[in-house]
Amino acid sequence: MVKFNPNFILKEGTDKECTTTKADGKTTVSCENLNSGYAGATYTLEITIETVQADQKWTYTVASGSTTNAYKPGDEITVAGETFNVIKDNGDTVTMLAQFNLDSTYKQSETTNYVTYLKGSTGDITITGTLITLAELKELGCTINDDYSYTSVLTCANSENADWLVSGQYWWTHSAYADDSILVWSVGDDGGLDIRLYDDFGYGVRPVITISKSALQ
Repeated sequence: MVKFNPNFILKEGTDKECTTTKADGKTTVSCENLNSGYAGATYTLEITIETVQADQKWTYTVASGSTTNAYKPGDEITVAGETFNVIKDNGDTVTMLAQFNLDSTYKQSETTNYVTYLKGSTGDITITGTLITLAELKELGCTINDDYSYTSVLTCANSENADWLVSGQYWWTHSAYADDSILVWSVGDDGGLDIRLYDDFGYGVRPVITISKSALQ
């Protein structure tokens, strides 16, 4: 509905001027439009429409050079209020790392609980979760020996992905130091890689989840 300002709408009969003449026994009334009120005006009507998708569960901020069909490492995706950075585009799915720590010593069980929460919040039962591996960190540019042996200079600080891998937090990976070892690889607050006892307190987890790309489009 369009409503005009009533101050500019004149009462009937007041927006014209009439003159009366008499000649040859006839009375003639001539009226002229005074162009008062809105008469003769030019109207501009602006309509703003805002659409909201009520069931939207995902938001996506694309990094430079990416498209919604080709995710790149570091692309930021928010799922049910939780923010992640893309690790790898797998074709039909995307694997990504949580930006923030879950403060827990119970690494895999806490990740499982976290995935259960995301499934319940989004309704997407296809989400899977784990922790990042040393091999994935190496693919992302972290300085890691080819044989995955330990030295004191291993770090993610020099990686091209350091801006989101190095978070100022201490967190566990999914990789043990050796097959029969109770030592687990971890990432320090400055991005340095270290090996710690698996029940060492003070380290959290940054869950890695894999979700369907179709769910993000």
